[in-house]
Amino acid sequence: GVSDIRDESNREGVRIVIDLKRDATPEVVLNQLWRHTPAQGSFPANMLAIRGGRPELLNLREIIAAFIGFREQVITRRSKFELNKARERAHLLLGLVIAVTNLDEVVRIIRGSANATAARMALLQREWPVAEIAPYLRLVEAVESEQTGDLYRLSDLQVRAILDLRLHRLTALGRDEIGDELKVLAASIAELLHILGDRAKLYEVMRGELIAIRDEFATPRRSEIAAAANGIDDEDLIEREDMVVTVTMQGYIKRTSLDTFRAQARGGKGRAGMSTKDEDVVTELFVTSTHTPVLFFSNLGKVYRYKVWRLPEGGPATRGRPMINLLPLAPGETISTVLPLP
Repeated sequence: GVSDIRDESNREGVRIVIDLKRDATPEVVLNQLWRHTPAQGSFPANMLAIRGGRPELLNLREIIAAFIGFREQVITRRSKFELNKARERAHLLLGLVIAVTNLDEVVRIIRGSANATAARMALLQREWPVAEIAPYLRLVEAVESEQTGDLYRLSDLQVRAILDLRLHRLTALGRDEIGDELKVLAASIAELLHILGDRAKLYEVMRGELIAIRDEFATPRRSEIAAAANGIDDEDLIEREDMVVTVTMQGYIKRTSLDTFRAQARGGKGRAGMSTKDEDVVTELFVTSTHTPVLFFSNLGKVYRYKVWRLPEGGPATRGRPMINLLPLAPGETISTVLPLP
């Protein structure tokens, strides 16, 4: 049905022009191009996945649900890890606040100790007034939830952090500098606790991360992805054409193009529609379209449905094929009536 193909592509895009013959059906030609050329293709998807440590064959909904569950686990574990790191850092900073607030006393203890071990034990046993560091404690209240009373005792981690700093670095630290970092940590801890305590917040984080990935890596598609259910059926490749269907008493059937039978002038001999044996005769003859369903009624009360284009095609001189070779007939079952649907 194609008479010519022209490539009219330019800088603005791809344009392919296909000229059809006069008697061609555009829809059928297009479907044939989809089916038999790379203009449209399909690809398989392996839906086998590991879920719960076991391989399972999942549908699309289950694949998406499994991915969401996996991302939920990743965000939860990451948030717990970051929360522990933030709490640990905030705890160390509180120790540094005490050291800076009581700098003279801390320096006196360190210099008066015989060695690092003695200095560590002295700092661990020393109790410090809470009032001077109360604003910083309130910033990370959840970190020091066990701290009660008016006195604060340093932990081993805090003491080690203080001793790891050289004296000139310790004296150079400012409370404002530590306070600014504590404010950032306090906001981070609150956010992480919100994520871990509220599933809606966790999904909000998940959605934001997916959008960020899309914005960074997504490129516009050059082709369209459609469901296989909207694919091309074999019938879409068949031209609509009028056919003469003939059935014989012995169960032979065929279809012949109506164009084969030309109009006869007065005095013409006419044309035989089917070649039969001497003991066989034509019992059914009707004109219908290639896309019309035909119903076959059997003597057992069963009905079979068949499209005309699937019937064997033959010329006027051919007998056709036995219907027993086309239909799943049971032993002793015969076709009694053949009717086209309107």
